[in-house]
This record gives sequence, structure tokens and C-alpha cells, in this order.
Amino acid sequence: LALLDQGETVSPDDIAKMFKQAHAAVDDCVASHKKYHADVSKVGKNIDKSFTVDFAATTNPEAFSGDKKKLLSLCIYDHFVRQGRVAISQEFSKEAELEGKSVSQQYLEIQCVVESLKAHNVEPALDWLAKQCLEGKAEAQLSSVSDFQFKLMRLFFLHIVDKDLNIALGYLAKFRVFSKSHSKELNELMGCLAYRDRLPKSPYAHLLSEAQWDDARTMFLETAFTVLNLPMHSPLATCMYAGCRALPSILDMHASMEKNVATAGMVPADSSELHADVDLGDRCLYHSIFACPILRRDVDVAMRLRCGHIISQEAEVSLEQRKRVKCPYCPHEGAVGDSARVYF
Repeated sequence: LALLDQGETVSPDDIAKMFKQAHAAVDDCVASHKKYHADVSKVGKNIDKSFTVDFAATTNPEAFSGDKKKLLSLCIYDHFVRQGRVAISQEFSKEAELEGKSVSQQYLEIQCVVESLKAHNVEPALDWLAKQCLEGKAEAQLSSVSDFQFKLMRLFFLHIVDKDLNIALGYLAKFRVFSKSHSKELNELMGCLAYRDRLPKSPYAHLLSEAQWDDARTMFLETAFTVLNLPMHSPLATCMYAGCRALPSILDMHASMEKNVATAGMVPADSSELHADVDLGDRCLYHSIFACPILRRDVDVAMRLRCGHIISQEAEVSLEQRKRVKCPYCPHEGAVGDSARVYF
């Protein structure tokens, strides 16, 4: 075709030769495709076999009916606020008819600092931290606050070291409080002074990487929510996380129940509830808890028997006979007054 466009004549033999070459190229492409066709065709079947498509067994349309619908709306609203989506949260508040809801000033301050860190500006974060320390809110979390403060000050020092050496040297005096806790990091900062004109190409270039700013934002959120005594993750995000962790166990139990019904006709007494122990990890651990092995539920007061076994106070009372308590796990028997309360 290119030869024809140039006005040159092409013989029938040349055209036949070109078609033959094109057919050969297509045949080679088809042959190479056949090597992977069998494996690729199995992918869809393996996905259908390994993954559950129908999640109807894990849902309950009535779970958030009535007054609980407002509770769900509040969780969604809180999640939008935590994400810094103020306009969306306010519009959602109107649509969900959440009267009197306004964005907390604390959340607005946190979001403002996060945006400044995205722009590589640490001064608002340092001002926020100084304000919290001045009000005495950061004393209980002194260790984590100290680490975060050092990271912010280091980023600020690296920002000014190549602009004005005198200001940078004067700013180093503020690092005295970290001489023992961050001695290794301070040595790195001293080394940066020798490469201040070419810091991005120096052995200390990693201190200027975007990962440092990402870590600073993460540390700020962790520090801010800890200082303000707020959970790190929103209730909605926590419920979604817990639900995803519990989903495989629930699906397995539902499949087992259906199998029992199909084979032996066994129907559970209450098929609307499935009881399963799910390990949610440290993310969902907010306080120490004690599950009584006798009552099989969480309790507030735990008692240690003289033999060392721990049960709830309620279980101890139920096991009392003639002012004696027989341990349910060992042959030991003791008086009621011999047990001691355990504090978690």
C-alpha cells in the first residue's frame, strides 16, 4: 500500500508475496496465543470456584431499620468529617436530617494541618503541637509526641539548610532536648551540613524523600487522635474492617449449616444468628477485657482463686456452697474470702 501511495507499480506476484507474509505473521501470533489460551480460560472458572458471589446470607435488611438508621447516618457523617470532606458531610447531614450537626473545630484543625503537610509545610503542625503541650493535653503521651516533634523539626531544618546556613545553624540549638533520645538522627543532620548545596544527590537524600512526608502525616494523625482522646479510625471504618475479617468465618458457617440441612435435615434453633470467634487483631483492641470461661461472655469484675484460675465474680457466687468455692478446673476448694480481684 505504501508503494501504491508513492505512485509505484506493484506486480501481482509482489502482492501475493505480501499476503503470504501477512498470513504467516497471523499464524505465528495465533500459535503463540494457544500456549496461554488454556491457562487463561481456566482463570474465570477458578475465580467462580474460589470466591463467593452471593453474600445474601451475611446481610440483614432489618439491621438498620427504625431508630438504628439514624445511628448509621451518624457514623457515615463522622467518617466524612474525619476524611476532611466538610462540604460532603454538611450536605449529607441535610439529606439525612441530622439536625444540629456541625463540624467540630478539632477536626477542622487536624485537616488543616494535614493539608499543610501535603504541601511540605511543617509550621502549622509545630504550632498545633505547641498549643497542645501548652494546654497540658500531650503530657500523657510524651514519648510519641516527642518522636513526632523531632520528625517535624528535622523536616523544617532540611527545608532551610540550603537556603540560609546561619538560620539553620541557629535552629540546631532547639535539638538539644533530643540529644539523648535521637543521637543517631542528630548525627545524620550534622552530616547534611557538608552536602547542603547538593543534598538531593548526597548520602542523606532519603531524608528528603516523599516517604518522610507520608510518615509525618501518619504520625500526626496518630498523635492528634491520641492527644485528643479520640479513636484513630472512624466507627464506620472499624465496622467495615471487622466485617471483612469476620466474613470468611460467617460464610463457612452458613455453608456448613446448609449442608447439615440438606443431608440430615438439621435446622438450628435460631438460624438468624451465627456465633463465631473472629480474631480482629490489635487494631480493634481498645481496652483490656476478660471473658469469663464459665459464663462465656465479657465481664467487668474478675476474681483469682487460690489455685490461680480466674473466673468472674458472678460465676464465683454461683459456685458458692456453704461459703466454699470449688474451682471448676481443678480439685482445689477454698473459702469465699480467699479469692482476690484481678485488675486489667
